[in-house]
Amino acid sequence: MSICYLCGLRLVSLKGLKLNNNEKKEKIVDLKRNGECVKHEEHIIPNALGGYLKSDNVLCEECGSKLNDAVDHKFIENFDFLKKLLNLRVDRSSNKNNQTKAKFYLSKFKIVLDVMWSNEKIECYGVNHHIEHEEEKIYFFGKKQRAEKYLKEKKIDSLNYELIISEFVELQDENFIFPNFNIENLNFKQELAKISAGFATKLGVDRKFLNRVIDFENKSILDKLCIYPFYPFTELDVEIEKIKQECYEHPHHFLSLFTLQFENKEEKLIFCYVELFSTFQYYVLLSDNYTEESIYHVYAQPVLFKEFEEIELDYKQGNYYFELLKCNGYDCLTWEKFNQMTYEEQKRKVNHVMEITRYDFYYEDYLDKIFTPITNKFIFNNNKDDKSLDLAFNIKDIYQTEYDRDGDIVSESVDLKKYRITYIDGFSNRERKFYALESCKFLKDKNFITRLEKYNHEKFFQLLNFIKNQMNKENPS
Repeated sequence: MSICYLCGLRLVSLKGLKLNNNEKKEKIVDLKRNGECVKHEEHIIPNALGGYLKSDNVLCEECGSKLNDAVDHKFIENFDFLKKLLNLRVDRSSNKNNQTKAKFYLSKFKIVLDVMWSNEKIECYGVNHHIEHEEEKIYFFGKKQRAEKYLKEKKIDSLNYELIISEFVELQDENFIFPNFNIENLNFKQELAKISAGFATKLGVDRKFLNRVIDFENKSILDKLCIYPFYPFTELDVEIEKIKQECYEHPHHFLSLFTLQFENKEEKLIFCYVELFSTFQYYVLLSDNYTEESIYHVYAQPVLFKEFEEIELDYKQGNYYFELLKCNGYDCLTWEKFNQMTYEEQKRKVNHVMEITRYDFYYEDYLDKIFTPITNKFIFNNNKDDKSLDLAFNIKDIYQTEYDRDGDIVSESVDLKKYRITYIDGFSNRERKFYALESCKFLKDKNFITRLEKYNHEKFFQLLNFIKNQMNKENPS
């Protein structure tokens, strides 16, 4: 039985019932009297951001609409520039040269600017200002002809300060950050909570175990949420983030749902690690009272649209095509039956499978490809300093190795149950720690906050550089 995680009512389908609007309204009222609500298909990550993991067992129509208006809409506005500049799967036909309205967070002055964003320029179409009294300067953002009237309206025209007018924003200045990385941004936190709650519910986590994100009494997402930023605590994490944009399927979305348990405690913590566009990385605490079996699930998806063109089959690759079909819906296919097909039948089936699987993303393979150049870098680094040793130690730790009876290695694979969940610190005692809990602890440290802001800025500009490189490939000068 599926339950809407927000209102707690049983989800039922109205498919097959031919109801007009009035009949549907009456039906919904009757369902509520019986503790039921109408199910609908919900995107776990907003469709507008290229998310295509869906489920019809997480939210009812009414609650889905409610959260769309209260949370999704405002959150998605922050990413209008990405929808314009990236060829997202959901927005293939958009004209990248057209301008789009967006909100731009200016971290230096902690103000938000309304801008018109395109791949050519970022123009301030709204107005805002910041006053630096020590410098005796007024920074005005907007059209030059609007400055005088604006200063009068704000009653700051009497200040005999130097006026600095900016009609455009330059991305090269690292003081400009988009969107607002402030961890106290409530809308940002609530959307992360919504994504996490939807993912957990889709995977079968009972609503009662979402006590740290859902206000059961008011049937809403809580205002006070435990959301902690990811920070690269190890040299391996630093190297991973450096090399990401050079690897395939960048940028991507990644979700990891897992439990943590302390000694002598029956209750477990449920966390969800949310990574959007390979850039925005957070931990969401969903529960502190989970008492069932431990959880571990991951989901990864690329976000860019991929063109598909039919291929002509190469007879030398027959075994590959056979295995491709076997692994993607043709379980009962035998090699004999495959060879009895006509060429056109083989081609049709193979192309159909390749079209629907072109977005498949196996995160273990992705990480394995990332670790290869990192490992090579370490091997060829003659300077075996502490950072290099820390890097080698954590690479070894994140792999799970199988041995045969003679002690020889049979296979090695990435252990995703450690990735972004636990790490081993670089001190001599090599203590295993939890990313989420360490981030929570360090959020009270001003020095850590400064390092975190710097890291977030670097991640954002890494994404912008990727976009610029993509544009240069598409439109070489």
